[in-house]
Amino acid sequence: MIEALQMKPIVYPYHKVRRTITPSNQGFWEGSIREGDRFTNEQMHSMIVYGLVPGEVETLVVTRPATARELWWPTGTPAPVFEFECPVLGLRKDGKVKVISPSGLAKWVWPDGAITRPRKAPPKKWRRAA
Repeated sequence: MIEALQMKPIVYPYHKVRRTITPSNQGFWEGSIREGDRFTNEQMHSMIVYGLVPGEVETLVVTRPATARELWWPTGTPAPVFEFECPVLGLRKDGKVKVISPSGLAKWVWPDGAITRPRKAPPKKWRRAA
């Protein structure tokens, strides 16, 4: 009856751990890629929309640290990092680069490929013991 309208979760083998992602819960840095392909299916679609040729486009390797929901790693060690090859769309005066993320959306990243800058821990304030 209405079975044709039901959406099934999509499994993306993009990360080392296989995860099931529902379409409404997809992030900017997740996409469906076949083994051996250079870009995700969503990036290929966006390149066609923007009029870019996949073999001739300039790329940037974008890095994103893993979250605790994706992977486990020992306490006190740095988080694992995912790397994505993203087509470049443009540059900004402050140096940021506009790329097509693995989900097919245009996102601004830093020139070295980081999606965010590391944050410094706030200074510890010493107080007297009561």
